[in-house]
Amino acid sequence: LMEGVHRTPAAIAAVANATNPGWLALLGYLVLAERLSPAGYLGIALAALGVALLGGGGGGEVGVGVGMLVLASLAWAVYSVSARTVGARYPLLTWVSLGYVGGMVPYWLFGLPQVLALPFAELPAWVWLGTAASGLFANVVAYLAWMRAVQLLGPGKAGVWQNLAPVLGALGGYVFLGERLSPLALFGGALVLLGVALTQRARVRGSGGS
Repeated sequence: LMEGVHRTPAAIAAVANATNPGWLALLGYLVLAERLSPAGYLGIALAALGVALLGGGGGGEVGVGVGMLVLASLAWAVYSVSARTVGARYPLLTWVSLGYVGGMVPYWLFGLPQVLALPFAELPAWVWLGTAASGLFANVVAYLAWMRAVQLLGPGKAGVWQNLAPVLGALGGYVFLGERLSPLALFGGALVLLGVALTQRARVRGSGGS
């Protein structure tokens, strides 16, 4: 995912990120026989369009970066759907921990040289504090909450909530960094919220429904 973001313009990365709910809905249908009502699928489409508009303009080369982002979205969808199938047999903390242990292997293989090259003694306190906060809240708490949401709501309904991330990011940039939001970005954010609302109100049919 990070390599894909690094190689891809922000606008294209936002569009690729918007495919997450689509993959989740597709896998929910194929694996769990979970079907949303037409309003639910309309909500997913509106939220994806909203994220694309939030991405704004931008350009640049796509290629490998887009492929990495789409692959990351698909892998995340597989992991999320597994929380309601295989993961349902284990305590939530155990399942998330297993995912972390498996995911750490490529990080250590490819990232260890860069980590060892860091001047740890020279890093300021705020770097350590930020790293600890990110590890605790953005990883542990967020992942546990996400997997529990998938178990309770199902992949289709839970997935569309991921499109709130760029909306909250844009609002955070406006509040804390003084970044301005264009009318197009505001419209995109409104579409995301509308899409999330439609999907949450939609009925779920099938064996994976709730």
